Amino acid sequence: MLVVLVVVGIAAGLLFLNVDNDPRRSMQREAKQLAGALEHAAALAQWRAETLGVSAEGQGYRFWRRGDSNRWIPIGDDEVLIAHWLPAGLTVTPASYAGTPVPPDAILPFRASGRNEP
Repeated sequence: MLVVLVVVGIAAGLLFLNVDNDPRRSMQREAKQLAGALEHAAALAQWRAETLGVSAEGQGYRFWRRGDSNRWIPIGDDEVLIAHWLPAGLTVTPASYAGTPVPPDAILPFRASGRNEP
């Protein structure tokens, strides 16, 4: 009987941890993940001496690599920088870059020099 109660208690605890209905926690978690990915992209651009970029697509964001033909190629080989879709109810939109509005399809660069002005 005691073993059954312990198993039920553990299952209830795990269920409680997995059911996260607080939108503030979800938003905080997603914001931290995006901030970490942006820092990773900036450091990776400097380390690899290549231009990387980021774009926001409303329900998600994606990181890009500038290819040999000077065209943007989506990054798919880095676990941190793969395309990420946000949970329902959250959106991401760049408001401005260097004081100017950002078009919806813009890719914001991370330059190898570390100077990320437009």
